[in-house]
Amino acid sequence: MHYLKYKCMAVLCFCMMAAYAQQPTPLSLKVLLNNVNQKAPALLADSVAVNIKMAKANEVHNNWLPNLKLNYQADVGTNNNVAGGYFGFGIVPSNSSGVRAQTNTSTALGNLGIAALDWEAYNFGAYAAQNKVAGSDVLVEQNQFQRSRYQLQTYTIGGYLQLLRLQDYLSIQSRNIQRNQQIRRSIQSLAKSGLRPGVDTSIAEAELSKARLNYIELDNQLKQVQLQLSAISGLPYQTIVPDTLAGVKLLTQSNSNLLLTADTIDHPYINYYKTLLQNSREREDLVKKQYNPKILVEAAARGRGSSIESDKFGPLSNGWGFDRNNYLVGVGVSYNLFDLRRRQLKLRTQKTLPTMPKRGWMNSGRRLH
Repeated sequence: MHYLKYKCMAVLCFCMMAAYAQQPTPLSLKVLLNNVNQKAPALLADSVAVNIKMAKANEVHNNWLPNLKLNYQADVGTNNNVAGGYFGFGIVPSNSSGVRAQTNTSTALGNLGIAALDWEAYNFGAYAAQNKVAGSDVLVEQNQFQRSRYQLQTYTIGGYLQLLRLQDYLSIQSRNIQRNQQIRRSIQSLAKSGLRPGVDTSIAEAELSKARLNYIELDNQLKQVQLQLSAISGLPYQTIVPDTLAGVKLLTQSNSNLLLTADTIDHPYINYYKTLLQNSREREDLVKKQYNPKILVEAAARGRGSSIESDKFGPLSNGWGFDRNNYLVGVGVSYNLFDLRRRQLKLRTQKTLPTMPKRGWMNSGRRLH
């Protein structure tokens, strides 16, 4: 008899330990937020966007570099020309000299090597304006990342608090089910003894069923919130179990911060719209400067050879190598008069764009206050 008693106690202890081991460890809000910051798909996408903008800014920063082109060619063909000017339009091949009384079908060989430098040395602030816009684009993307993180953190905290609330409701509903079960047993005993009518038993069963359905509904809501938090944190939904002490800590912190005013200076929403507005102003300045005159530096050095000497067609082998060498260096100023109209139209368009950031800034400030 004593052996059976000890055996039952051992089995009971084992079951209690197994049940305790199956209970998931409560997850703190700090750990959940860290996982959201590291694994949220939206934040990963925004992080990539920031890197892209930084790469583009580095590309824009090197726009001042000149163009240095090297070219070599060897050509075989006839050499016949007539006096008179024309536009090449990029498709008419060059054929220097060769003005003759009649066409000569003899073949000539020529070769040409050239190194050409083309540099927009100064454009009255356009390069600096481009760099400012590129840097402003990076700031906008970085603040967009901060705004997205703030939104996700707010959503996570709200979901975590909702889990605490649903957990409390489940605990209350579980006790409600136990109470209804006890009431049902009492009514069934009284009904069997004839002290209560049988209809009371049906009413007790209905109340118990209603309590069980409410429990199932609350449990489904809890799992739904867990799945939503799992989607942005990358954690299995079964492990997202709120710490019951977190509610007390949050209440204590909120009570101590009641006298603090809202921070509207470094708030992610405010910073985002401020950088959007600044970006629009930088772009407006770029529009003003990108149509400014341009000071150009041009330089070229070339060597040329031909099988034609003194208007006489020699062997094709004489066309290899350079017979004449030249260089040319120049400075020029370029300006398109019709850019005045283009700048006016583009400025008019650009000045209408800051309306949205201004409204977003004002609305965010009102909500925070």
